[in-house]
Amino acid sequence: MVLVACGGSQPARSPTPTVGVAAAPTAPAATPAPGAPPSVTEICDRVQGPLARCTFAKQLGDDRDSCIANMSDPAMAPVVKHSGACFVQHDDCDDVIACVMDTSIDKHDLRACSPTDARAVGMPKAAWDRRKGATVTRYADANSSKQEPLEICGLPDENAWLFQATCNDGSHPIQTRAQAEHMRAGNIGLAGRCQSIVDRYLVRCPETTYEIFMDAYVCPLP
Repeated sequence: MVLVACGGSQPARSPTPTVGVAAAPTAPAATPAPGAPPSVTEICDRVQGPLARCTFAKQLGDDRDSCIANMSDPAMAPVVKHSGACFVQHDDCDDVIACVMDTSIDKHDLRACSPTDARAVGMPKAAWDRRKGATVTRYADANSSKQEPLEICGLPDENAWLFQATCNDGSHPIQTRAQAEHMRAGNIGLAGRCQSIVDRYLVRCPETTYEIFMDAYVCPLP
């Protein structure tokens, strides 16, 4: 997703990390009303206008034309379909990101591994329990790559995994779920076994900096 693709929002608004204590929950941003998603042009008009101050605006493109080109990429189709209204309905940078996180996938509208479209992949429970990364709790054991990312259901669960995982000495370099967004190095487009958008994170531990690849579009079937 974007913010997926883009990284976090304004650093000044980020919660102050407290070792060993998760950030206090905040009221979720309102999700978009059902209906046709806004066009890429409408989204970029917002990104280059009222939302231009947001960190993700610059990462989506230097100007309106480059924003439209980036948002028209097939890898960004899930953002436009599920979360495009977030850019139109919210004026606060953090509210846009919270909205995108909340609307990133529809867990009740899942696709098979092929063909590729904007929906998440649905996996039978037995297969879900054996998915890539299902039992991993340390960054060192992730062994993820572009073609074999950790498989997660939704952006919030990506952040939760990054928050809960540990370095080799048992320490937590990411001290809140919100802080996990600042570890995002962007997305690498469509990849993984079912060709979904894959996110790349860089997490610094005492022993090394880990490159973690994640596919947030793999979910257990209802």
